[in-house]
Amino acid sequence: MIKTYITVPFQTHGLHMWPNAPSMVQFLRNKHYHVFNIEVCLEVQDDDRELEFYTVRDLLSKYCDFLDPVGIIDYGSRSCEQIAKEIANQIDDACHNWFEVLRSICVQEDDDSSALVVWS
Repeated sequence: MIKTYITVPFQTHGLHMWPNAPSMVQFLRNKHYHVFNIEVCLEVQDDDRELEFYTVRDLLSKYCDFLDPVGIIDYGSRSCEQIAKEIANQIDDACHNWFEVLRSICVQEDDDSSALVVWS
């Protein structure tokens, strides 16, 4: 059985912190800036633009604009994993079948480490 997926990358600028960071990385207790690279993976049944890249990216953009119209999102103490889940839940409010086609969201900090949340 062949399954087909699309991946849509998106970028946000934001701040977050880890208030309970261990002393070895205590600098993470303070708000710090990242470029968050986000990639959403969606399953499609039709190989002729069932879900269009620009449409999905626009939806993500509206979500991020809703969080902070200035362009720098304050994620507070949320981790990359929590950010991915929040994006999924917010988009689900706008698209009734989102969780039927959502397979994963990856949130990466500054082209470095990332968290991958997978839905089956």
